Amino acid sequence: MSQTPKERLFREPDGTRTGLLWLGFAVAFYAIHLYYSVLKETDSVIGLVLGTVFVITAIPEVLPSDRQRLAGFLRIASIVVAVGALVFLIT
Repeated sequence: MSQTPKERLFREPDGTRTGLLWLGFAVAFYAIHLYYSVLKETDSVIGLVLGTVFVITAIPEVLPSDRQRLAGFLRIASIVVAVGALVFLIT
């Protein structure tokens, strides 16, 4: 069953389990950033950016079921931040 982008973005939140999975990814990328910044003394901005994207992705998944619109806007925000970071890193 195919969904339109609007249906996919503004769907009901997936739940706490999915949100915690995304938060786990965020913690991992923040740890990577910390490792390279402190121990290797290099500037690893990609870990920081990806950690932030995963945090923004996790927030809509832990919202109550009746917050579909807010969840959709947060999903769009995570896409915008990810694309913006990609453009920033490429240029």
